[in-house]
Amino acid sequence: MTKPLKLVLALSVTQVIGWATAFYAIALLARPMSADLGLSLPATFAGTSLFLVALALTSRAAAPLFERFGAGPMLVVGSVLGAVGLGGIAASTGIVGYASGWLVLGVAGAGMLTAPANALLVQVMGQQAKRWIAGMMLITGLAGSIGLPVTSFLLDWFGWRSTIWLFAGLHLVVCSPLHLWASRHAGPPDQSGGRALDTPHPANRALFRRLALAVSLIGFVTWGFAIVVVELLQVSGLTPSGSVAAAALIGVAAVAARACEFLFARTLPASQTAIWATGVLCLSLALLAIGTPTAVWGFVVLFGAASGTMSVARATLPLELFDPSAYAGMAARLALPMNLAFAAAPPVFGLILERGGPLATLAAALVLGLMSLVALITLRILAQQQGRAGAARPCTSVGP
Repeated sequence: MTKPLKLVLALSVTQVIGWATAFYAIALLARPMSADLGLSLPATFAGTSLFLVALALTSRAAAPLFERFGAGPMLVVGSVLGAVGLGGIAASTGIVGYASGWLVLGVAGAGMLTAPANALLVQVMGQQAKRWIAGMMLITGLAGSIGLPVTSFLLDWFGWRSTIWLFAGLHLVVCSPLHLWASRHAGPPDQSGGRALDTPHPANRALFRRLALAVSLIGFVTWGFAIVVVELLQVSGLTPSGSVAAAALIGVAAVAARACEFLFARTLPASQTAIWATGVLCLSLALLAIGTPTAVWGFVVLFGAASGTMSVARATLPLELFDPSAYAGMAARLALPMNLAFAAAPPVFGLILERGGPLATLAAALVLGLMSLVALITLRILAQQQGRAGAARPCTSVGP
């Protein structure tokens, strides 16, 4: 087994545990937590918004630490803090302790979830990391599929508090040692280009602004649709059970798209992939607006495939546009606008659906998608002018 493959498998395990315990589990734990803590269900779910906001703000603040120490130590610290945050939630008796636990978990997420893991792969493999990031995201895309059944089993047997304590234990016993092992294999970071955005060069700043705008807008759409898609599918004529099945198929299509990215599209520039994915996502929204059965199922497949492809492109775009030694800091900076957009999207789309109805919701999503598409096209043009988004870089020198 090659070193890159070992790293990907180790980090995939920690990412599945991280996202399953910090994000997906609340879908099943919220009701018993709400009843036990005396909180309303919306207040209980608001913990995830606190988590995302804290993750976003901490990621930006931690960017200099990534550049100085590398991703490995940050992953280790993140795992330990993740256990502390989950323990705080498990031990809470009211709103203060509950919210504090989520805030700590959000701070931990800045060190242990997605961007740091991607950054460690870039630190080890440089430009060749795109393929391995896609492979890791293919596996971590199953976090919900794995985490929800496990959470359900533990909840039935042990209750919500013990379940969360067990999650905290996983971060200490499994994630921390794996991150420590990965950190030792990564070695010290290359700091030759690590402060690219702190230099006054206007080209870096212009690229970053377009990149941040594009990925935040499209992320706002995909995360916002997660809470309204079932209702929109019902309005389009599907039965309640059919709508749930179609929404589940979106996730399957997203994982399938990540697999195709890993197997077939790894030599394509990330900027080109992002443009195509965003265009397909806009097309899928137009199909849903048409509302015929064929168009609705076309939306399901295309929306899922586009969102899955875009999630990989979002992670690899900084690698294409900037020096690999700047990746960790760049990804940390991007996490601020992206995660704020992710946190705001569900309530905003819920409000649009409630006040304006399905057509207003679709129109808002389509406008935001088209804005993201324009931003991506101008980003690629600017990057090509600077020689940063030309021919794809080969990915054949590393791998099994």
